[in-house]
Amino acid sequence: MLIRKQAIACIVEKKMSWKEVMEIFSIGRSSLGKWLKEYRLHGEDGLNIKNKVGRPPQTISKLKPCQCANIVRIITDNNPQQLKFPFALWTINAVKELIRTKFDINLSVPTISRYKTFA
Repeated sequence: MLIRKQAIACIVEKKMSWKEVMEIFSIGRSSLGKWLKEYRLHGEDGLNIKNKVGRPPQTISKLKPCQCANIVRIITDNNPQQLKFPFALWTINAVKELIRTKFDINLSVPTISRYKTFA
């Protein structure tokens, strides 16, 4: 059984104090309060809901594989000056500009740096 359900059962059924429940289950007051609120709103089903915390998993799928291969080919076969860019070397910012001009996709520098083929 989930700790949430056990903790709420102690409060609702056994009439234990919040302090006792917090000590027994080593949980904080805010967590217990959230669980109790969910229980009152949705019953036991509310305790199954897991709150998503933090960022969602990172995906870097803005470029299709063929676009990524095209960028790699361009970088491998050319220097920026051959493509009329004002820089001499392929930096992340240069790659960002190439992707923007070639595919009209504006990626952030951290996103571009996550592409293994560009690193």
